[in-house]
Amino acid sequence: MTIIVALDRTDDGATQIVANPTTTAVNIQGVVARAVLTTNLRIAPGRQSEIVAIVPTAQLIRVTGRSADGDWLRVAYPATSELTGWAARTNFELISGDLAVVAVASAGTSAAADPSASATSISDPLPDLELIDAYLLPNGSLTVVVENVGTGSFSGSIGLQVTTGGGELLSVLDIQETVLFPNRTATVNTEVTIQGTGSYLIELDRLDRIKELSEFNNASRFLLVPTS
Repeated sequence: MTIIVALDRTDDGATQIVANPTTTAVNIQGVVARAVLTTNLRIAPGRQSEIVAIVPTAQLIRVTGRSADGDWLRVAYPATSELTGWAARTNFELISGDLAVVAVASAGTSAAADPSASATSISDPLPDLELIDAYLLPNGSLTVVVENVGTGSFSGSIGLQVTTGGGELLSVLDIQETVLFPNRTATVNTEVTIQGTGSYLIELDRLDRIKELSEFNNASRFLLVPTS
């Protein structure tokens, strides 16, 4: 994959440094569109909503939902992932499919949400993963410390997403198989390289694949400073 770093202008008029992954429409299922300008993806429809990622100009996205008035689209980016956010419809040109068949989605919901899932009793012994620290090794590799503050044990891989303070998506990955008993911590080298000092948003299990006591403590912002 070729990465082209360039200056571009977002839909809010701000200048951003963006990384442009080369993407084609091959093997992308559903309604596909292309960003006509660098576009902020937000947690809900509306320009005052929190930015969760940035789609560079000319990159492909997959449309997973729309607002009732059709002015906002819920899109997946990268297009083959289940990571979603909201953006104005006018920021995209349709490549394939029909927007008329896209279902109306509730504001703030993700494509991975399962509305049929039953509520879990708070008495169930469930894990609860929380980021308690993040720092850079001398080579710039991001290391995170995860604590299980829940009542049940956890075993498996953990999804991780890293974005800059401005909302630029840096990395999406599954960190190594981890076993965490209640009130225990694990230190994980993610092998994500960060070279610049700044504020970074790090999110665990953004797609809510892990059943936890709480889904509201999986994201934290950290000031990361290279040591060399």
